[in-house]
Amino acid sequence: MEFPCKSTLLQNERKQTDGSLLLEREQTDHSLAQARAAAEASADLKLRRDREQANSELLHARVESNVISGAGRKTSPSGGTLLATVEQEKFEALLSTERERADRTTEEERLKADGVIRQERDLKRSLVRELLVQEREQTDANLNDERKQTDVEVARVTSLLSTEIATHCRTRADLTTRDEFLAIVSHDLRNPIGAVLSCSEMLLEDGFYKELDPEAKHWLGFIKRNTETALSLISDILDLERFAGGKLSLNMESLSLFQVMRESVENFVYEAAAKNILLRMKMTDPTVLICCDGSRIKQVLSNLIGNALKFTPEGGSVIVDGEVVSDQIVISIRDSGPGIPQEKRESVFERFAQIGSKDRRGLGLGLYISKMLVEAHQGKIWVRSELGNGSTFCFSIPKSV
Repeated sequence: MEFPCKSTLLQNERKQTDGSLLLEREQTDHSLAQARAAAEASADLKLRRDREQANSELLHARVESNVISGAGRKTSPSGGTLLATVEQEKFEALLSTERERADRTTEEERLKADGVIRQERDLKRSLVRELLVQEREQTDANLNDERKQTDVEVARVTSLLSTEIATHCRTRADLTTRDEFLAIVSHDLRNPIGAVLSCSEMLLEDGFYKELDPEAKHWLGFIKRNTETALSLISDILDLERFAGGKLSLNMESLSLFQVMRESVENFVYEAAAKNILLRMKMTDPTVLICCDGSRIKQVLSNLIGNALKFTPEGGSVIVDGEVVSDQIVISIRDSGPGIPQEKRESVFERFAQIGSKDRRGLGLGLYISKMLVEAHQGKIWVRSELGNGSTFCFSIPKSV
């Protein structure tokens, strides 16, 4: 799978980097040229001033020499011979020639010095240029190496991402197929199991079948309980699908908290009596109203009460309590069971969680579904437990959502 957008972004980023590098190098060249020109101009100015100073001093010396020579001629005797005059002229001619030779020598030395200065400057420029070229070549080589490594890493990550996307697509297709399968199976199973449940209830309640012997009634009750369990598991599976697909909807209304709790507890009276377990409800204020989806909160209570009865030994107790704490409705279900180990308390609300590895008294969906339903009401659920002293499952939801 190709990722042209990322490739284009990388190319654009590199073009921008190259442009910035070229601009920086042009600015560096310009700055070096300016600095070199300023240094050379300063050196030239100093050399010119030194030479002007030397010329001025030489001129001053020659003027003084001419003045002395002229004064000598003035003080010569008026009756001096012609020979003396000739000698003076020869001396002046010789002095002039010597000065011209000195001037030519000075000029030649200055020309040679200028040539040496130019050669030195050219050499410096050449060295600076060569060093700059070497440094830039090294920078370009490092940049190319870094880009090659980046390309290799991008190719590797792209390959991994392509594989991950392909795997994700396959997984999503598998999940879609599985979800559709679960939905079909759940709905198709519910009808025949519901029919079995209806028949068992009819056989148990219809007066015509009251004359059945106790063993037959026992097995009819066994059929009824197991069909109810099967329907409950199917409902749990459908709820899981709704949670996963974000399709869970709540029918919010204002209800009597006392009525919701009493109806939930009454559903377990016979089961508790069969196990000789004391099932009791406490309610400090029976007038309290709760804004909720009544059927869903009853489902939470049924899961928690059924779970408490499941793990409470014969002769134990299960207490269901409801109270108002600030702006929250807090409901607790306390049992006298064996309790939950510390390391298991955080995981009991996970899907398919089991208290013990050999415990098969359910799929472990009840607490997970209860947690999802409570959170859908903007509430929270938690557990307090101590080994040997039972467990207390609590949940809270706002009085008004």
